[in-house]
Amino acid sequence: MRIAICDDDTNALLNVRRQVEAYAGTKTEAIQIKAYASGKELWFNLEDRDIADLFILDIEMPEFDGISLAEIIRRQKPTAMILFYTAHAQYALQGYQVEAIRYILKGSDPSVLTEALDYALSRYQRITQQSILITRNHISLRIPYTEIIYATHVARQVRIHTVTMGEVTSSYSLQELFDCLNDTRFFYIDRGTFVNLDHVSRVESGSLKLTTGEVLFVSRRNVTELKAAIAREWRP
Repeated sequence: MRIAICDDDTNALLNVRRQVEAYAGTKTEAIQIKAYASGKELWFNLEDRDIADLFILDIEMPEFDGISLAEIIRRQKPTAMILFYTAHAQYALQGYQVEAIRYILKGSDPSVLTEALDYALSRYQRITQQSILITRNHISLRIPYTEIIYATHVARQVRIHTVTMGEVTSSYSLQELFDCLNDTRFFYIDRGTFVNLDHVSRVESGSLKLTTGEVLFVSRRNVTELKAAIAREWRP
């Protein structure tokens, strides 16, 4: 799991980093930690880059505050986890409006941050560890669920569109593939296509935009249910 920490207070940044490093030292899961000394520095690194799975953000920072950064992160990577670690309790409501997993006040007992990290790691593992084995022409390919953007039925073939593995053709029917995945993050947007909700960045009337920038049409009767499914799946 990749963790980005952002705070313009040098002492606070070092303190949180030490706590996270101590936590990482107790886990077998590889945890990478990167610290950013300003909101602007983090914003610069966010542009068109997937840099972290968990963001630990202060809120009151010059130029780019934590709430603004969280809104950018949420648009770019809907599945990213956001944790606010701040001295300002008054922003808690705004924090949860950007679907933060936790809102922790500086000075809290270290066990509070440890619990939040445990939750984030558990959620990360659930998202990343599942995969499906696809066999085609005597070649077997294991595809992590996180790789699957969407699957569609085209000209009697099922084509799985992935993040880094290109387009994979499956011998499964579309419904067989959907049933094998058996995960709430996958949702039919029409009879011939289902998407991974983790890769949906925006839903509009009659269409959705994927994190890749691609736009897919949504059956009118599925729009309301799709929005409800996204709200459930993205709930902290």
